Amino acid sequence: RAEFANRERFPMAQQVIVDEAGTALDSLALDASTAVVLVSRGHRQDEEALRHVVGGAAGYVGMIGSRRRTRTVLDHLAAEGYPAAALHAVSTPVGLDIGAETPAEIAVSILAEITMVRRGGTGARMSRLSAEGGDVSDESRL
Repeated sequence: RAEFANRERFPMAQQVIVDEAGTALDSLALDASTAVVLVSRGHRQDEEALRHVVGGAAGYVGMIGSRRRTRTVLDHLAAEGYPAAALHAVSTPVGLDIGAETPAEIAVSILAEITMVRRGGTGARMSRLSAEGGDVSDESRL
């Protein structure tokens, strides 16, 4: 919606697209470095958008929503014949459990999960890994 997706609200964005989700997603060159996070007004929009990215080239696909809502979307796509492995790869609900409550905290939890997936992390606390004798000496992992 143009009242939310515009240059005034996102002046640093490379591109702002106002279109139907499927059309917008089809217009983008998605690859392994792409993270797609579906955050829409309802499960119908999520379902339509997911049809355009599930099993595709994006390195991360996640969908916000309750377990019930996201399960409904995934069940519909399974009934349509989308491969189980592709549906299983969709992160739902999206994000890591950090106790997030505010929109900013939820965004941090989502970005943390995307980073974890991209970098092959575990999501475990570094202090716990250290206490358990895990190798946390490699500063490149921080």
